[in-house]
Amino acid sequence: MSETLLDLQRKIADNLVRIAFEVTVYPWRVTVPNFERIVRIFLAFCPPEQLKFFRISELPVWSRLSEPALTRSGREAQADGTPMPFFEPVRKRIREDRAFVARLWDGREIDDPLGSWSLTIVREKYAGEGLFSYARVLVPLESDPNVLVALARQFAEEIELLSGHGGPVFGFNPVLPYAAFTKIYTHSRRYLGIDIDMLDMCPRHMKHRLKSPCWINLIGHEFTSTNDLPLSRGASFQESGIRSTRQRFADVHVIGNRPVPLDVNRQAEGASGYRAYGEAISDFVLSEADTGPLDGEGFFNNPGTTDDWLHRFGRASAWVPDGIFKTG
Repeated sequence: MSETLLDLQRKIADNLVRIAFEVTVYPWRVTVPNFERIVRIFLAFCPPEQLKFFRISELPVWSRLSEPALTRSGREAQADGTPMPFFEPVRKRIREDRAFVARLWDGREIDDPLGSWSLTIVREKYAGEGLFSYARVLVPLESDPNVLVALARQFAEEIELLSGHGGPVFGFNPVLPYAAFTKIYTHSRRYLGIDIDMLDMCPRHMKHRLKSPCWINLIGHEFTSTNDLPLSRGASFQESGIRSTRQRFADVHVIGNRPVPLDVNRQAEGASGYRAYGEAISDFVLSEADTGPLDGEGFFNNPGTTDDWLHRFGRASAWVPDGIFKTG
C-alpha cells in the first residue's frame, strides 16, 4: 500500500521541515480590488474561527485580530467603517506602487502536526525590473485536497494571473534555512511529487517561466498567448489522468485524483501524468540559471542539482532514477 502524505508527515515533520498543502498564484498585477478579491476568496475557504493574527510591512511582529495594532491610516479607516482597517496601509502601498507584505495566520507553528491556515500576499520591487507579486494559501494537510482544487479554480476565475501551482510542498523554518534545506534535499530525492518552497526565488521570473509540475497547475491565458505555449488539453492529457478546466483567467490542470508523494522506492506510482505534463511545459520551466541554487548542503554544494530537481519530469535528469517513469 502506498504511503500517504499524512503518514509521511508524521515520519519527517520537525521544527525544520513540514509538508503542507498550498495554492500559490502569481498575479499579473495587484490592484486594491484584486487584493480584496484574494482576501475574500481565502476567507470563503478558511474557517473564520481559525484566524488569529495578521501582519503587514509596517508591523515588526504579528498582531491579534481581536486587538489589532492599527497604524494612523488604519485608525482612520476604522473610523470610516472600512472593512479590515488593519490592511489600510497595504491599500495605500498598492496605490503608490510600493512593495508590501500582508498576512493572515491561525498561529500554528511549523512543528504543529495539524498544519496551519494562512494567507500571504507579497509584492516585491526590484530596481530596473519592476513589481512582482504572489499570493499563497496554506491549508492543513488533514484537509480534503479537493479544497485546493476549488480554491485554485476560484483564483483562476477571479484573478488575472500569470500562473500558479498547488498541492503538497516542503515548507521550511525561515530561521534555519540551511539546515532545513539540507533535510529537504534528502527527502525530495525520494519523493518526487512534493514541491519545494521557492517563493524567495520565483516571482520575478514568472512572466516567462513556470514552476515544475505540481498536483495542481494554473496557466494564465495571457501567459499562454504571450509566451506561445503550445499546451494541449486533449486526449493525451486525459489518457495520463490530467483533469483540465478552463476558467475566466487561467486553465487549471490537476494531475490525478489526489496528490501522491511519488516515492521512488515504490517506482513513483502515479508518475505518468507528471511526466506528460512536464514534457508539455518543458521549454518554460524555471531553471537554476534563473533562480540560482536552492539552500542547504546538497543543493548549494552541488551545482546543477537545483536544475535537475526543477526538470525532473520534463527531460533526462540526474535527479530521477533510471526507468522510474516506465511503470508510472
